[in-house]
Amino acid sequence: MSLSILEGASIKKGSLIFLKMKRPLRQQKNRRPWSFEANSPRAIESFEASKEEEKYDYVISKDLRLAEEIPPLSVYIGSGFAAEIKSFHVVLLAEVFENFRTLSMDYFELDPVHFYTTPSLTWSAGIKKTNVTLELLTDINMYLMLESGIRGGMCLVSKRYSKANNKYLDNFDEMSPSKFIISLDVNNLYGTAMAFYNLPESEFRFLNQKEIDKFDLMSVSSDSNVGYILEVDLFYPPELHSKHNSFPMAPQHESIMFFSARVSKLYMFTLYYDILKPVYQENVNLLYTDTDSLSLEIWTEDVYDDLANKFENLVDFSNYNASHRYYSKKYQSLLGYLKDETKGIPITEFCALRPKMYSYIFGKENKKTAKELRKLLCKIFYTMICI
Repeated sequence: MSLSILEGASIKKGSLIFLKMKRPLRQQKNRRPWSFEANSPRAIESFEASKEEEKYDYVISKDLRLAEEIPPLSVYIGSGFAAEIKSFHVVLLAEVFENFRTLSMDYFELDPVHFYTTPSLTWSAGIKKTNVTLELLTDINMYLMLESGIRGGMCLVSKRYSKANNKYLDNFDEMSPSKFIISLDVNNLYGTAMAFYNLPESEFRFLNQKEIDKFDLMSVSSDSNVGYILEVDLFYPPELHSKHNSFPMAPQHESIMFFSARVSKLYMFTLYYDILKPVYQENVNLLYTDTDSLSLEIWTEDVYDDLANKFENLVDFSNYNASHRYYSKKYQSLLGYLKDETKGIPITEFCALRPKMYSYIFGKENKKTAKELRKLLCKIFYTMICI
C-alpha cells in the first residue's frame, strides 16, 4: 500500500501527517495497552511520564508544526487511533515484505518466509550461489578449537583528546604546526576479508608430529588453496612494544582469532603500519579504532591533498560533496577502500572516554556515540564543549 492510497483512506488530515512519520506512536516499554480514558488528565500525565524527556518529541516534523490540523496528544492515547494506525502499519509492512519476497525469489530463488532471520537467508543464498559444500565437523577437538577462536572486532582508545589546527578552521594558529583529525572507515571490512582470501570449507585434519616438525609458516602464501589454523605460544619482541603502543597487535593473553575477524584485523594493521606509518612516520597517531574504522591525528599541510595524491588508489571520495575538488565516484563502495566519515568536513576536536563512547565536532555538527546510554539522553546531556 502506497502513501497515495493512505491519503485516500478515511483518516483526518492531521492524523495522516503522523502516519507518514517514522515513529508516529510510541508505546510504553512493557507494551501494556492504554487503560485510561483518552481525554482524562490522568491519561495525559501517564503518557508524558512514560516518555520522560521525550515529552514534546512527538512534534518533531517541521511540516507537522506548521500544519493547520494537529491532533492533540490525547488522540494518540485513545485506543481507537492506536488500532487504526497499527492496522495501517501492518498493511504497509505486509506490502514491503511481499516485495522483499519477490526480490529474493528473483535473485536467489529462496523464499524468506522459510527462514527465521535475514542472516540465515543470506547464509543459504551464499551457499547456493557459490556451490560450496561445507564439511560437517565430527571431531569434538576440532570443533572446540574452532569455537575457542571466535572473536569480535577490536575497539580501543589510544588517545583520549585531540584538537586540530589547520587552514580550514576559523581559529587556525599559523605559528603552531598544522594538524588534522580524520576518521576513516573501511568499506565492508568483513566482506573485504572474505573476498580477498580463501576461506576454509572442507578436508579438516590435525597434522601429525612429523608434519608439524617440518612445517614452515612463512612458506604458506596468503592465497594458498590449503590453509592452516595454528595454536601457538606467541613471543612479542620487546623492541616492537613502543612502536606498536598505540595499536597493539596482541593486546590480551588469549588464543589468536582466525578467519574473517583475524583477516579483518590484519587488514587494519596493514593500513596503519604498512601504509600510513611509512608516509607520515611519527606525524600520525591513532586516537581511536573500532573494528573497521581509524580515527587519526596527522601533522601535515593538507590531509585531503595527501589522501588524493599519496593514497589515490586507496580512498573512496564518493561521499564528498559534488563541489569538492576531490569528489569522485571512481572507487565508490569498492571493497577495502577508505572513506572519510565526515565527508571532507574537517574535524575540530575529538574526545574518547572509553570504547564505544566518543565524540567529535566537525563543521556545525557534534557526533556523539555512547553505546550503553539512551539516544535521547545522549542527545540532551552528552555535549562536547570546545576548549
